[in-house]
Amino acid sequence: MADTLPAALDFLAPSVVPNLLRVGNWKDGGYIVPYPVIASAQALISCGINREWSFEEDFRAINPRAAIHGYDHTVSERILRRQFRRGLLGFAIGRVSRAEAARRFWLWKEFRAFFGSKARHFEEKIVAEDAHRAGEATLDRAFSRIGTAHGDIILKIDIEGDEYGIIGTILSHAKRISALVIEFHYTTRRREEFCRAVLGLQQEFELVHLHGNNCSPIYPDGLPGALELTFVRRTGESLPKRMELPIDLDRPNDPGRPDCSLRFSSLRNSRLAAVT
Repeated sequence: MADTLPAALDFLAPSVVPNLLRVGNWKDGGYIVPYPVIASAQALISCGINREWSFEEDFRAINPRAAIHGYDHTVSERILRRQFRRGLLGFAIGRVSRAEAARRFWLWKEFRAFFGSKARHFEEKIVAEDAHRAGEATLDRAFSRIGTAHGDIILKIDIEGDEYGIIGTILSHAKRISALVIEFHYTTRRREEFCRAVLGLQQEFELVHLHGNNCSPIYPDGLPGALELTFVRRTGESLPKRMELPIDLDRPNDPGRPDCSLRFSSLRNSRLAAVT
């Protein structure tokens, strides 16, 4: 494994901005975002909820007036209720532990409490093109639903590889997006697509944080197979670059394994300035 990332990946070195905040839990599900962007946002569109919505809960606690729309076809109040009932039956016949039955109950209850009153959930998969199929929605439709009254929108994307198909749509809504939190998957197998996507986003947004997901493999050049990136709207200001990651706010996605270490080389690119 390389100690320093290849010079070809220097464009991934994030710019240093103040007031970074961890939003969400202290393992998989938490992301680093500048506090002022969270506090001033008018809405959050969150694509990929699964069974972990601590980011959305923290966002709501910081900014209770903002609208929240969540998208995920793999979870809903109906699905979680069914899983709880199956767990209850499994416990009654000795196939499910009391702890597992209780976990399913609280997951169902907490989902219903949050998405039933504080946020809106759409049981839909985000897709690149609208074929008008039930259970699917494009990002264009998601922006249409949130309404034109909301200008400063935070967009969170964790859709297990489908992110590559919606980069163009994200860029088409760039003027309404104040921050983009996105997890890229398969960064080696899809390296060309990954690099093209990030460089495209950097035309409109400033990359301000990068974190390697330690649940994914680390490839020989040192790049993790999954990366969490935070972008904010460009201001035109020239900013120094962070040379080493993770930072103190980061935590490993899998607490039982070491976090991913990333290092960029100032000797290979004079635009990069070491930050301590």
